Amino acid sequence: MRAVFPLLTTVLLVAGCQPTSGPAIVHDPPQPRSGYAMAYDAAHDRVVLFGGSDSTYQRLGDTWVWADEAWMPLETAASPPARSDAQLTYDAARSQLVLFGGLSADRELLADTWLLDDTTWVQVESSAPPARQMAAMTYDADRARVVLFGGQGDDRALLGDTWEWDGAQWTQQGAEGAPPPRASHGLAYDAARRQTVLVAGYDDDLMDDTWMWDGEQWRQAEDTGLPPRLHAALAYDEVGERLLLFGGFGAEGREATLLAWDGTRWTAIGGDHPTARAEHEGVYVPGEGFLIFGGVIDQGMDYDERVKTNDLWRYDGAQWHGVGPFAP
Repeated sequence: MRAVFPLLTTVLLVAGCQPTSGPAIVHDPPQPRSGYAMAYDAAHDRVVLFGGSDSTYQRLGDTWVWADEAWMPLETAASPPARSDAQLTYDAARSQLVLFGGLSADRELLADTWLLDDTTWVQVESSAPPARQMAAMTYDADRARVVLFGGQGDDRALLGDTWEWDGAQWTQQGAEGAPPPRASHGLAYDAARRQTVLVAGYDDDLMDDTWMWDGEQWRQAEDTGLPPRLHAALAYDEVGERLLLFGGFGAEGREATLLAWDGTRWTAIGGDHPTARAEHEGVYVPGEGFLIFGGVIDQGMDYDERVKTNDLWRYDGAQWHGVGPFAP
């Protein structure tokens, strides 16, 4: 993906994401939302965003693409039903995005698996993990497996199960020594250390633990310096060979802190930063850096005080930039 500029220079139309002749059509960005799913699609060099809930807490079922300095709605012949708090990750071995679970427009928990290849969503007919929302999912590049952990299941029960997707089916992994059940945690693959890292979340309270999964067993890291967090954005920084975590809900409310994981400890990174927020996602885009979008900002707690946004920010390894023609 080319570097992001503050002005719109190229706009693609929805149909097949191909340019057309005639006047350029400028699309507004996705409407303000939280609890959406987002991942970087390396096969098509684009960021894909799906669903979430809008400012009135209606569940959404739209698919958006961020590419070539522009947001574009992606029209598909079929689409997953509207939902929030689902999980989306890129399966590099099969060059497709994997979407799982979430909470439907009727507030029913979902256990469906969908695959996105270019502009086609296809539902997978196979056994699946139990229905859930607010789980966490990532891709283990060394073992070519999508890894899913935890979330909130039926009757608001917190889950502590580990599942893996091999491109054809889901398989539950052994539970011995696994992290305690939780939801709203982070999960990302640490390529430098070849392990999946699980971060914080909540059980009956905010959590501040860090765990590693190597495909066979879980191991907890001790004395990591991680403050309590839930609903934060987490991604692996390929250039810095570290995990980056931004924002989330902490002990004092929504946070605007950027933290980096070097395999041993979490360290705060200073400097200017986006507005404090939670219930947002973050992805790493080669050549651009760590991107975050939207979420719930500021400190209001009641539903009518929880302000949602649709701003897009990029951390280039040294500083934050508002990006796109609708940059804050």
